Amino acid sequence: MPRRSTANNHWKEWVENPDEHPRFHFWRPDDTSLAEQRLGEWIYTTSCLAFTTLHDRAVATSLAESKPNWSAIASYYSSVHALRLFWLALYGGYPTRHAELGTCLRNTGRFEWPKRVPGGITVKDGRPRPVYDKVSSEAAHSALQALGISSVTPDWLDMLGRTFERACNLRNDANYESLVLAHQYLHRKPSTGRLPPNAAHLV
Repeated sequence: MPRRSTANNHWKEWVENPDEHPRFHFWRPDDTSLAEQRLGEWIYTTSCLAFTTLHDRAVATSLAESKPNWSAIASYYSSVHALRLFWLALYGGYPTRHAELGTCLRNTGRFEWPKRVPGGITVKDGRPRPVYDKVSSEAAHSALQALGISSVTPDWLDMLGRTFERACNLRNDANYESLVLAHQYLHRKPSTGRLPPNAAHLV
C-alpha cells in the first residue's frame, strides 16, 4: 500500500494506517511471541533516554556558574534526549536529526528511528534508505488530549519547537567547539600538569 504524501492529523490515523506508521506498530506486534521482547526493548530504550536526560541536566546545573559554556551544551543535549523520549513514549519513534525534533512540534516531522522495522528501509540506487513516518504536531496534540493532558496546547508546542530550533541553530553554528567542550570537562590534564598550547583555552 503506497503512503500518502501528507501526514495524518489525528493520532487514530496511526492505528488505522500501519503501512504509513510502521514505527507506531513496531511496539505492538500481532505476533504475541514478540510482545515480551518488544516490551523489554521499549523499557530499556526509554530508560536510557530518561537517564541521559536527567544526567545531562544535572551536569548542566552543576557547571552553570563555573563553566557556563559547558553547561549550555549539556542543557542542549538534555533537551535532545528529552524530546526523543517524548516522541518515543507518545509515538514509538523519533527523528534522529536534531532539527526535526523541533519541526515536528510545530508542523510535520520525519521519523526514521527505529530503522530496522518492517517497511522502515527501502533500497534506492543499491543503497538502503530510510522510509520516513510523517507525524504532525496536530496528531501529537490529539494524542495528548486523549491521554487527558489538556494543559499542552498547540501554541505551547509551537513555542517549544521554536525555542528548540533556535538552540539547534546555535549548536550548529558552533558544532565543533561544542563537541570538544562536551567531551573535555571531566578529562584530567596530562601528567606534566600542563596542557598543549592550543588547548589552554579549554580550561
